[in-house]
Amino acid sequence: QRLLFLIRNCNASGFNHGAVGGQEFVRKCLRMSDDTVRNSKLVEDNFEDYNAYLLPLLGEHMISDDFIGSDGEIKAEVRDHVEKFVVSLVTDVAPKRFGSILASGKTFFHTFENLVTAFNAEDKPSPSSKLDVIVGLDAKISKLTH
Repeated sequence: QRLLFLIRNCNASGFNHGAVGGQEFVRKCLRMSDDTVRNSKLVEDNFEDYNAYLLPLLGEHMISDDFIGSDGEIKAEVRDHVEKFVVSLVTDVAPKRFGSILASGKTFFHTFENLVTAFNAEDKPSPSSKLDVIVGLDAKISKLTH
């Protein structure tokens, strides 16, 4: 798992906005005092990676009650950083697979339903290994979907 802090309205001098500045900022924050040593250890023990993303000042209009969130109301610099942040969130997301069958989007439920049907079938293979189970299910699912 990855822990990613999004820090908005960041005005931390010496740190650039974006992922690089965020990485430097969070590493510095977790080195600051004895109290953070324990927190830093907890983060490092529980996450493969941790970083931060520093957003520039959003501007008065974006934090007012009149802000409705339309694209034209957002400063180009902020919009660009939000887009980069979102891309960094989904970069490591891998599609779910059941055996060799891609189970993403609309096909996930259908694939899962076919797996349940295959598990409930009378002619279950007697697996000698996990690989035998996966290959057997893959073959049954292929028959059910074709």
